[in-house]
Amino acid sequence: MLQTPQKRMGFIIVKRNNNDNRTQDKVLFLDLILSAKDRTELSNLLTEICTPEEVSILIERLNIANALLAAMSYRKIQDKLGASSYTVARVKREIINSKRQRVVHYLKNLKVSNL
Repeated sequence: MLQTPQKRMGFIIVKRNNNDNRTQDKVLFLDLILSAKDRTELSNLLTEICTPEEVSILIERLNIANALLAAMSYRKIQDKLGASSYTVARVKREIINSKRQRVVHYLKNLKVSNL
C-alpha cells in the first residue's frame, strides 16, 4: 500500500510499505522492456536505464550459461570469461537448473557459440 506522497526538492516521493512486494515496479519495468520495437531500440533503452556494468553483468551471465551448456568446466569458464566461481555456480543454479528453462531453451535453439 502506498503512503501519502511527500514533496522534496520539487520531486514527489512516494514511499511504499514493506509488504508492497514491488509487483507494480516489476510490471512497469517489464512493460518498458516490452515496448522496444527492435534490437536497436532495446539497446538504447537498456543504455538509458542501466549502467554499462549492469549490462555487462547480464551479458556475462548469458555467456556463462552458454559455456555451461557446452559442458565447459568451471575452471575453464573462469579463465576464459573472467567470472568468479560464485557467479558460475549461481548461473548454474538459477539458469541452468531452473524449472522453467527459458534461457536454456533460447540458447540451445540459437546454436551459436562465441566461446
